[in-house]
Amino acid sequence: MIKKNKFFALSFLSVAILSLSACSTVREYWQYYDGNLDTSLREPTGYYEHTKAKNIPDQLVTPAGLNTPPIDPTLSIPDNAIQKGPLGENIDVRPPIVFLKSKHGLAGQFINGESIIWFDANGTHGIDNEDKAWALLGKVLNNMHIKVGNVTEGAYELTTASADFNEYGQPYSMLDLDSKGLRYNQIYRIRIGKNKYGHVGIATALIGSMTKLSNGKEMQNTLTPIELERFAIGFSKEIIAEVERSYEIENNLPDELQVNLDRDVNDEDCFRLAIPYDIAWPLVRKMLPKYGFTILEYSISSSTINVKYEEPKSSFFKEEGIDSFKIESDDYIIRIALDKNKSVITFYDSDDKPLPTNVITALYPGFSKALQKEYKKFKETGFSGGI
Repeated sequence: MIKKNKFFALSFLSVAILSLSACSTVREYWQYYDGNLDTSLREPTGYYEHTKAKNIPDQLVTPAGLNTPPIDPTLSIPDNAIQKGPLGENIDVRPPIVFLKSKHGLAGQFINGESIIWFDANGTHGIDNEDKAWALLGKVLNNMHIKVGNVTEGAYELTTASADFNEYGQPYSMLDLDSKGLRYNQIYRIRIGKNKYGHVGIATALIGSMTKLSNGKEMQNTLTPIELERFAIGFSKEIIAEVERSYEIENNLPDELQVNLDRDVNDEDCFRLAIPYDIAWPLVRKMLPKYGFTILEYSISSSTINVKYEEPKSSFFKEEGIDSFKIESDDYIIRIALDKNKSVITFYDSDDKPLPTNVITALYPGFSKALQKEYKKFKETGFSGGI
C-alpha cells in the first residue's frame, strides 16, 4: 500500500512539474506549425466591453434656430493632437516602458520615433560634450555585447549590427530562451548631439526588426507604435543604468590603489587589486602600452589581453620612479577576473601556462607601482564616460 501511494505521489509530482512549463512550450509548437504569431499576451483578460468600441461621428448636433453655445477657446484641442489609434481587440494593453528615474540630471523623451536621453548641463553624470557621450555609448554597447554595424563619417552617429532582443529592448538572454520568449532581431540607429540649451543628448531609434520564435523560426509580425516605443526606450534605459552604476562605482573608489600578491581561484600567483572589475579592466588596458607592452588583441568576453613585451631602457623606469619589471621580452597573456568587489590579474606565457612564483614576485614591485601611478592619474581625470 505504501509503495502504491508513493507511485501515485511521484506521478502527481511529475504531472505538476510538466504543467509548469507546458504553456510556453505548447504555445511555441503551435506557432511553429500554425505559422501565425500568438498575440494573446497583448490582449486583455477579464473585461471585454471595450472590444466592441467603434469610431462614430460626433453626436453633438445643435438644433436649427438654437443659439450656438459659448465656447472657451483655452480648452480647445488642436486637430493635429488628435490621433486615431487601434480599437477593440487590436488594442495592445501591455503597459508601456518608462524611462528610469535618475538623480544625476538625466531626462528621457520619446519624440518622432526616437528615444532621447538628455544630460542636463548641471547634472552630476559627467557627460558635458559629445566625445564623452560617444565614449559612454561605446561602453554601453560593449556591456550589452552589441557590435557596431556602421559609423557615419564626420558625425556622432552609428547603426548597430543586428542582434537579438527581448520584448523590452534588452539583449536576449538564456532566461528569455528558457521561457520561450520571442526573439526580435533588430538594428538601431543612435546619434549624439546638443539641443539649443547646450544639453547633450543620445537619440535611439529602431530601424529594423525581424520577429522569431525562441527556436529561431521567423514569424510574420508588424510592430505596433507602442512596440516601437517600447524597444527604443528599453534600449535607452541601458544608457541610464550605465550612468547610474558608473557613478556609484566612482564615488566608492579608494583614493589610493592597493595591490597585493595573492593566489587566484585556480591557486595561481596573481595581483589582487582593491577595485572592482569595471575599473581594473580599462585601467590595465590603458596602462600597458605606456610601459613596454604592445596589445596584440584583447577579448572583453573572456577578459583576456594578449601582449608583446619589449623591455624599455633603464632610464625610462628611473624617470618614472619605479622598478623595472624584470621579465623577459616575450609574448604574454594577461587575464583580469572579478573576485567579489576586487579584481585579480594573472600572467601567463605564450603557451598559456601561468608564470612561476619567482617571476611574479620579481615583477610585483615595478608592476604594482605602475598600476598605482596610473590609477591616480585615471582617478584625477575622472571615469565618467570613459570607463
